[in-house]
Amino acid sequence: MFKVSLRSLLSHKLRLALTATAIILGVTFVAGTLVLTDTIRNTFEGVLSNVDKGVAVQVKGATPATPSGRLLNQNLPLPESVLARVQKVSGVADAVGVVERSGVSLLQNGQVVGATDHAAMLGLNWVSDSQLSSFELTSGTAPRSADEVVINARAATNGHLAVGQQIQVSFEASAAQPFVISGIATFGGQASIATEGFALFTLPTAESLLEANNTFDVIDVSAQSGVTDLQLRDRVASALSGTGVQVQTGAQAASETEQNAVT
Repeated sequence: MFKVSLRSLLSHKLRLALTATAIILGVTFVAGTLVLTDTIRNTFEGVLSNVDKGVAVQVKGATPATPSGRLLNQNLPLPESVLARVQKVSGVADAVGVVERSGVSLLQNGQVVGATDHAAMLGLNWVSDSQLSSFELTSGTAPRSADEVVINARAATNGHLAVGQQIQVSFEASAAQPFVISGIATFGGQASIATEGFALFTLPTAESLLEANNTFDVIDVSAQSGVTDLQLRDRVASALSGTGVQVQTGAQAASETEQNAVT
């Protein structure tokens, strides 16, 4: 059988060559895809292993029927009243609301600067509680006024930007607004979030610039000593029963983020 098959293949050399080429290209593509997937997974595992270690519980809104690209986690925003309820739950050490949306650009003279692999950056509010924040200043200070912004280290390097420098910031198609770079930061020790840059503002500025309208995209919660993540998750879920929100432990949220990144 082997000889017959070999003879048949040799009698159609062109077909054999084309078939072999297709197989090689297919294998190369699959291998490349697997390598890329492993690289992305390893990148996120490396980042996620160093971030949000103090987040015991994370609260997200319900999944919308039609997702919006501007919402980083693709869940409906959470009203401020949800944060107030979470803060009252027994065992909560701290709970903070976070606005996190994609579509921010840094500009100088009308030109985008500091971009990494993606022209648009993530916009978030600065969280002062180090237990609930993975952002760490490498120079400068946190944003304190409405016209101050902290940018990621890679954006600063790529755009030749420094603390004290004036730039413009826009969100999606909105008009650019003037800001001063108050600080430069890393995320989990990395110069960017995977391949994407970020810009951090005061909470009021983030809510206004990113069109959050007094809502949050996630709520991060830390636990008091002696309270496990699972215990706190169940308590928070009970307190928010009937609201339709999603309540996960920090580890569950990190795992979900990793899975979404590689699928």
